[in-house]
This record gives sequence, C-alpha cells and structure tokens, in this order.
Amino acid sequence: MITTNQIDNVLQNIYLDVIGAQIDKTTSPFFNMIEKSAQNVYQGKVKVPARMGITGSVACGSETGSFPAADNSKIVNFEAELCNIYGTMQITDKALRCSKNTPSDAINLFQNELESLVNSAKYNFNRMLMGNGTGELTRITSGTGKILVVEDIHKLTAGMVVDIYNDINEIALGKATIMGIDISAKTAAFDVDVPTDIANGYICVQGSKNNELLGVEYLFNNQVNNSLYGIDVNVYPFFKPTTTIESTLTCDAIQNLVDLIEEKSGSVVDFIICSYAARRAYLTTLASTRTNIDYLNLDGGFKALSYNGIPVYADKFVSNKTMYCFNTKDFVLAQLGDWDWITGVDGHILVPAENTPDYVAHLAKYANLICKRPYAQGKMNIN
Repeated sequence: MITTNQIDNVLQNIYLDVIGAQIDKTTSPFFNMIEKSAQNVYQGKVKVPARMGITGSVACGSETGSFPAADNSKIVNFEAELCNIYGTMQITDKALRCSKNTPSDAINLFQNELESLVNSAKYNFNRMLMGNGTGELTRITSGTGKILVVEDIHKLTAGMVVDIYNDINEIALGKATIMGIDISAKTAAFDVDVPTDIANGYICVQGSKNNELLGVEYLFNNQVNNSLYGIDVNVYPFFKPTTTIESTLTCDAIQNLVDLIEEKSGSVVDFIICSYAARRAYLTTLASTRTNIDYLNLDGGFKALSYNGIPVYADKFVSNKTMYCFNTKDFVLAQLGDWDWITGVDGHILVPAENTPDYVAHLAKYANLICKRPYAQGKMNIN
C-alpha cells in the first residue's frame, strides 16, 4: 500500500522537474526567448540598473583648449516587487484511498491532476506576460441571471475562478467560476447569479488584483503616477517606449515602427507579437502585394509568420488590433528560483485541506518580468 511519504517522493522527484520544464518550454515562444535569472533579486524585490542615453563628456576642442567637462551618464535603478504565483492541486480523500493499492494507481491519479495544473499555469502565465500587472481581464457591459456581457472575451475561459468588481473597485461577487464563454456574443456564463448593476465593472482572477506580473503592456499602459519600475517618466522621458497609431496594418507601417525603435535605441527588433486580428491584416497585406508567405518554426513547437526574417507570432492575450515589436534580449524574468512545492509543518507536500475531506498540494513561484531597456520596445495601435 502506497504511503504519504511515497506520494511526496513522487511529486518531488518525478513530477516537479517535468512541471517546470513544461511551463518554461511550452507557454509561449516569447517566454522561451527571454532570460530567466535569479540575479538582481534582493529581499523579495528585483533591482536592475538602467543607463539614460550616452555620456555627454565627449566633445571636440581646440589644440590649446580644455578637455570636455566630465558628465557622467545618468544611471537609475528599476525596481519591482516579486509576484507570488501559486497553483493548487486538489484530490478527494476517496480518490486518494482508491489509488493507494499500487504506485501505478497513484501515478495515474496524479498524472491527470498535474496535467490540469500545468495547463492552468501555462494559460495564466502567458496571460500575465501580455498584461499590465493590474490583473484586470475585461470590463463589463451588463449582467443578468448567470450571464455577463463583457467588452473583451479573449482573456476569459471556462473553469477560471474570478472576482467581479463594480465600478467603484469593490468586490461585487467573489470566487465565481466561469462555466462557458461565447466568443461571438462576448458573454460569459457563471455558476451563480451575477450582479445586475455591474455595468462598467471589471473581472480579475481570484485574489490577483494588482498582484500579477508586470507584463509587456505595463510598458505602454501604466497608469500609476506615470511610474515605470519606480522611475518617473515625466522626469526621465528617455525611458518611454515607442508607440505608433496606424489606420491600416501594412508592411510600411511595421517597418516604420522597427525603424523608429532602431533610430531611438540602436536596438534590433528580433520578435513581433500581435493579436489574431493583426495577423489576419498582415496576411491580407501580403496577399494584396502578392508577397510569398514565409513561416518559421520556433522553439517549443510554435510556428510564426515572418517579416524580413523576424518572427510574427499571434497570441490570444494580445489586445485586439495591437502589434508589439520587441528585442527579447532586453527582457528578464527575475525569480527566486524555479517552481517548487510548499511543504506543510510536517514536511509533507500533499496535506489535508482544512474543513474538507480533500488533500491539497501547493505549487509556488516568486518572480516578475522586467524590461532593462523599455525605450527599445515598440507598440502599434491599429484603428
């Protein structure tokens, strides 16, 4: 009969490395390309030095004149809190007892539960990478019965447990489960009745409001005191990324953004990520100009279109009619370490849940995304 210690050993020594590898390699091609590092992490925060422009201490002078005055280039510190990212696996006592006859029964049980946990972690990690840190999934248009009509449906999916906020930032309904979505109608069905006076409210993943990763949209849509990683961008406008507005997505519009980034920063764009609508517009442009459509195979089994050899990847979590141009070498996922189990007071991983006949195991990662050169990134808004 399998013991609790054997179960812990299976979770720690068989599954943990597999879980970490699957999340790291199959979440998204953007995530595959960025650096993961424990450097510059201090007491639960990540601090990265950033240089503003070039030094001003180089100049030409006369043969008998003085040397240029020393003008040390300005260096500031980007700073962000590490996010607490948790995942919970839950197994009923009855299922656990049924699987205790042989180790293979237990492995089959955990295989299914852990696969679900990994899929959920990949989904939410990718969503956070494209977000702005607020945790807001979408604004709400109206609600009736168990149905909410929302402005943007693409960040919602069945099975998500969410908090519903009203327009004055109060929780109107907590920990509601999404039972299904209708993409064309932009509606989400819940397991309980929703508030009817919820127009202009919004939805967040349970407990995640203002606690999520500072994703790429944070660079372009940060509404907290005009601050970028603790730096006032009104005082240091150099660090602002490049933003363009286009009426139509064309190759010329893409090249314009790439050129603006290169002109400002000297950086080379190596990855383009966009919404599904932007990808369709790009394909239409290629078809209208009778340009060959090239595809690239990326690490992790992903495929992307090509723009002058630069991958153009469509991600469901990019806002509609949006395209980003990045140098992925400027991004780093600062972390205390890889995914790991949280152990109970007795050292066990799988522990009894309080007040229920269930057992739970908690997975944790402490990390945040930071861009070392925000000014070398760009975004195109397509009207």
